[in-house]
Amino acid sequence: MIKSYHLLKLFTLVSFISVLIENQSYGATTTATMAVSVNVVGDCTVSASPFVFSDYDPSGGQSALDQVNAITVQCANEEAYKTALSTGYGTYTQRLMKNAGNPDLNYQLYTDVGRTHVWGDGSGSTTLPEGAGTGFPQVLTVYGTIPASQTTIPSGLTYTDSITVTVSY
Repeated sequence: MIKSYHLLKLFTLVSFISVLIENQSYGATTTATMAVSVNVVGDCTVSASPFVFSDYDPSGGQSALDQVNAITVQCANEEAYKTALSTGYGTYTQRLMKNAGNPDLNYQLYTDVGRTHVWGDGSGSTTLPEGAGTGFPQVLTVYGTIPASQTTIPSGLTYTDSITVTVSY
């Protein structure tokens, strides 16, 4: 019984001290401001599948050969971007496909189905498509044309060019 009494007194004393410590008041305070920041960077990716025209017949009866392809651009939400296509072997006036030692095959790439706006870098009379990212892939259609009756082109050959797609953001 005496032991329990002493334990009860000890428990009461410890509880009293802990209340005093918790209720201790401080005489002064001070504050500081902590700056919090993050640099949110825009980000874009681009991909393009090979642009393959169907077979071209240079014999003179061939009408213009049209083809479409897709470029996929994915930019961060509301990130403004522009998509340029290089000239390849030619110029923006006339792009060229080549096969070593043979005459060049003329072609052109456009931004519109009517094939009136040459897709370029915005220089001269070329068009430089612009957009704003959504965070999701956006498909841009490329319209290509090989003009009719390029009769100096030998048959049975494969002609190529390499176009660089550049997304500026």
